[in-house]
Amino acid sequence: MSVALIAGSSVGCGQKKAVDPSGSPTSNWQDWLSSESATSVAPSTSHDWGTLPAGMIGSDACIECHPKQAEAFSQTTHAKSARRIQREELPLGSDFVDGKSGRLYEAEMTDEGMRHRESVLGTDGELIAQDSVDLVLELGSGTHAHTYLGKRDGYWIESPLTWYQQTSQWGLSPGFDGEDSAMFDRVVTTTCVFCHVGEVRADKVQPSQFSITHASIACERCHGSGVQHVADQKSDENLSPSEMNIVHPGKIARENRDAICSQCHLQGIVSSSSSDFDRWDFHPGELLSEHVTEFQLDEGEESFRIVGHTEQLHQSECYLQTEVLSCVTCHHPHPVSGEAVAYRDLCIGCHASPASCDVPLSVRIETQQDQCQACHMPKRPTNVTHAALHDHRIAVHDESFLLAELSVPKSASAPASEKPRLVAISATDHLEETERERRRLLAFHSLASSGGLPGSMKDDFKVAQRELVELFKSGVNDASVRTTLANSYFAAGKWSTAENLARSVVESESVGSHTYVGAVDVLARVALRLQDNEAAKSWYRELTQMRRVSGDHFMLGVCELNANRIEPAILAFEQALRIDSTLLVAHEYLAQIFQAENRMDRSRLHQQAARRLRAISLDQQP
Repeated sequence: MSVALIAGSSVGCGQKKAVDPSGSPTSNWQDWLSSESATSVAPSTSHDWGTLPAGMIGSDACIECHPKQAEAFSQTTHAKSARRIQREELPLGSDFVDGKSGRLYEAEMTDEGMRHRESVLGTDGELIAQDSVDLVLELGSGTHAHTYLGKRDGYWIESPLTWYQQTSQWGLSPGFDGEDSAMFDRVVTTTCVFCHVGEVRADKVQPSQFSITHASIACERCHGSGVQHVADQKSDENLSPSEMNIVHPGKIARENRDAICSQCHLQGIVSSSSSDFDRWDFHPGELLSEHVTEFQLDEGEESFRIVGHTEQLHQSECYLQTEVLSCVTCHHPHPVSGEAVAYRDLCIGCHASPASCDVPLSVRIETQQDQCQACHMPKRPTNVTHAALHDHRIAVHDESFLLAELSVPKSASAPASEKPRLVAISATDHLEETERERRRLLAFHSLASSGGLPGSMKDDFKVAQRELVELFKSGVNDASVRTTLANSYFAAGKWSTAENLARSVVESESVGSHTYVGAVDVLARVALRLQDNEAAKSWYRELTQMRRVSGDHFMLGVCELNANRIEPAILAFEQALRIDSTLLVAHEYLAQIFQAENRMDRSRLHQQAARRLRAISLDQQP
């Protein structure tokens, strides 16, 4: 069974006919690829693997003594945050169209799970390229959405298709906007799966190549390592509760308890961490803000984000005026099976007086069954298409009046600011001033490099660049700062300074770390600028061993071509197209190479693909 999909807005409905690749001569350029070697650069064969998080004993060790808690947790959505695709749960529904991409998608069941197929069509409806990924893992509990992962070249890949439960339809996965040139090139890292799986084994040289050894959230994510705890329980020592060597979230300070939830439920537009910190390094009982600061753009209007629960709750007067309200007040991690949470009962613990609500009881019962959360935590659309969640800012919202069938009073909210600001949404007052500034400036640079910085903040970014240089001169020179400055100096045309900074990172950091990879990227670009082709080729080859990026293989092909190594150049360009079949410049290079080599059939195929890709680009321009 299969379902054909064209990504995007509703233009037409019903079943679409799947594309037959044999019907279009343009697709044959991919047939030629399949007759060549699978990759131009083989994946790493490193056997130096490590477990994340380190020092854990695993959830199975907890069940023997805590069977009731384990059973209760197994019924929660956290316990279903990642799992193998279940055939009976495979969602197949009507197709949809996106005017941005015009791409055709098909979803079909397989023996192992599911296969998603993408067909890139030209403006004439002819097939330009086709790709598919076999999917074996599903992320998300299914309450709101089903997102799928598969493996390619040793890397986990996220499909651009997500099934949205609330609307019962397919849509683009979060972060895909229909304008991405390559839809099966999103590599999933260990950081990406942190909030969905309990344990992974990662290649230390290629951290993005990993295996998932415990799907779904594990006990130790909230309780910390159980190694010593289990050893103590098996000993003959008579230990007091304070000596149990395990974290009980209900018995620690509220801010530390909330930090456990904030690992995944507090995410801004960009984050910045302390030097060498990885998400998997966090230990329950600590303050997350000691290690990571989340930032958001304050644009005068609240952006309702799907991972903004903790931030919203901390803005609530209910939270600010009591010391007991926390995430687990309403979201018990080990709920009594079969019992629905009586949210209203939790509210009237503090708001017992009939005068606590201005809406007459009869109206509350008639409109919302007298459920406090329905009005004071209304469900609102999020920054993720097709997904809506309850607003965790417990308050009287405009929706509160509408839900109670009352008129909305004139807003007394402050007017939108003329220019957005980058602000921390996690606590920073306990950090030293230097560390606060370091995280803010690195976040500024990260947002700018990702293209997420508004144009109105261009001058602010220039100031941030100067401030980071001054911070570096004052002695704040960790690898993240040096790599960030190396990129800034390269962009400014100061290649020698950029090279020196990047080399210092390569010499001091572990191979495969994000700072090491970032520094090698700078060194590759500097070498090209300085016309040192051999050095550039060496650096780009190393990049292809550490990450799956079409541009790395393309630039390796350019270096091989510069060295007059035609066949290695062809293989590198073809690998770039295996990752991104719509990489126009790779088609153009191959068309020229094959023409020069008098391999005219192949040259014409890439010329045709390039021509149709250019036509799509022109057609999508406003």
